[in-house]
Amino acid sequence: WIVLCALWWVRFCRLPGPRRVTRPLARLLGGGALAKVAITAIALNFWTGCDANGRCAFWSAVLYINASLLFDTFTVLVLLLLARGWRVTRRRLSEHDWRLVFGLACWFYIAEAMLVVFRGDVSLLIFFLLAVLLRFSILYSVMSSINSNIRQLFERFHQSRRSRSAVLTNMVAFRLLQY
Repeated sequence: WIVLCALWWVRFCRLPGPRRVTRPLARLLGGGALAKVAITAIALNFWTGCDANGRCAFWSAVLYINASLLFDTFTVLVLLLLARGWRVTRRRLSEHDWRLVFGLACWFYIAEAMLVVFRGDVSLLIFFLLAVLLRFSILYSVMSSINSNIRQLFERFHQSRRSRSAVLTNMVAFRLLQY
């Protein structure tokens, strides 16, 4: 992971010139890889401590669970930003879109944390159903945002196609009228 993070940073995050528009997106995705490296190190520390002592440290477990929750929330945040078209189809997001994305990410973090806390208090079937419901609600939000962006891109494409053909028709008519 560390080698992949270093290669990513050198290749995409230090881009000169015309790719400055995509640099924030590359840094965001690179931050996700670095977060995964940190979580792997925390998990290694936790499980090594468990094997060496025969019992697991409470605060290591808390750190590992919270780091995993933050990484999952970060992944959802990146998916939502990409689905809204940030740095893909739009250079900037509106204030409403930023609020929506961060609100959904916070909602996901709280719901995921509640699932972790109440995992032992509910049956396995109910826990599984709630986890699937949470994931599908985020997936629905992502897919509906992608669908909205695709519709907007098709509308722009058809408008540009119509305006381009009208310009070409006017140019041809102007040339014919000159002769």
